[in-house]
Amino acid sequence: MATTVRDLLSQHSTNCVKTTGYKTGTDKTWTRGYPTIERVALHSRAVPSDSSSIVADFESPLLPRIYDDPEDCSDWFKAEVSNVVLAAWTDYPAILQVSHAKPFLDSSSSETVDVSYTFTYLNRKVPVVIGEWKRNIIRPEEWMQIPMPQIFCFDGEWLLMLQFCAKSPEKIKDPNCKIDCWLIPRVNGNNGVTLRYALYRFLAQGFRRCQSYYWPAATPTQVGGLLSERNREFFSGRPLWKVDGVSHSQHPDGFQRAIDTQYGAFYWTHSDQSLLPLGEVVWDTRALWYSEEDATGAVGTDQGYEDREAENFCDA
Repeated sequence: MATTVRDLLSQHSTNCVKTTGYKTGTDKTWTRGYPTIERVALHSRAVPSDSSSIVADFESPLLPRIYDDPEDCSDWFKAEVSNVVLAAWTDYPAILQVSHAKPFLDSSSSETVDVSYTFTYLNRKVPVVIGEWKRNIIRPEEWMQIPMPQIFCFDGEWLLMLQFCAKSPEKIKDPNCKIDCWLIPRVNGNNGVTLRYALYRFLAQGFRRCQSYYWPAATPTQVGGLLSERNREFFSGRPLWKVDGVSHSQHPDGFQRAIDTQYGAFYWTHSDQSLLPLGEVVWDTRALWYSEEDATGAVGTDQGYEDREAENFCDA
């Protein structure tokens, strides 16, 4: 049976203590400048029917208990949700939780966030998801200063997750930008989604976005005879394909991306194998599991990669 902190606070200590009878002095030099204590208001007393029990009144002399302290929300979320989820991200790649810091180390903005989940690749640190511990709704005027499409807010009872479906960082400020929204309670039914699974999916989305947006394999990508646009979809990292003057995130000829488990890189595939280059892998991103083969340029590298990386970090 689970034991809560509330349960523990109501339990008496059980460790045994041996009383030696020794006495120590109370004559402290720093106390000599203070007058003798005379006005005492005692707020603890013995129970009339049980002199061995002492009760105390905390309500009148102390501030009332406040259940919506943001730091309490933070501690609970980290212990009960975040720490469990991060066990799935200890390596390949390692995602770190950072509190009260800038999400981008090289950012000129002074804005900090309550928590950011980041990972580092090729000496670049990028935020996957950022979050706040608030008792009010997310304030857009502050959040718009940080170009992050995946953000969340936890108030102790509800987890609010927002995904700005922006095709570029500046489009986050567009009032017409579509926003995906999830509102999940801390106390949920047996068939309801857990906060842990929700955070896990959000981290996975942010991680794949960073992988595809900041470290693409080539600029532009050529798949099925069609060239992708130079810029990628910001909130997902997917390449964009222009057909009849309209940008699409899905390849018009049915090509789809898949993950190569050996290298952790996206590559292109198709249900009709005859449409794929014979004996050749068309990579969409760099490899994440760094290997000697990748170091030689065999996996996910191509002309223009360095320029693309610098451009995307400049955009962010």
